[in-house]
Amino acid sequence: TFAGIIDLKILILDKNELKNVPILCKSLVKLIFSNNKIEILKSSSFSNLENLKTLNLENNRIYLIEKYAFSFLYELNQLYLFGNRLRNLEKRIFINLT
Repeated sequence: TFAGIIDLKILILDKNELKNVPILCKSLVKLIFSNNKIEILKSSSFSNLENLKTLNLENNRIYLIEKYAFSFLYELNQLYLFGNRLRNLEKRIFINLT
């Protein structure tokens, strides 16, 4: 868990065999979880990351993104999902993203 780290801005966990999104600190502005084994993005995965601007989830095994997974990412302007197993996305999955 990274929730207790107060002023962390960038977190790079590329190629770490992650299967789930850990609890993260809300100060993050850049998050790189590429080349892991994440399969599901839950509606709570990024719920406290209101300052996040860049989210890289490339080359995981994501096949499901729950409806409100990105709802609280008000500042997000870069989202990378290339190389996953996504087939269908709900219509409102990217609500609140600019």
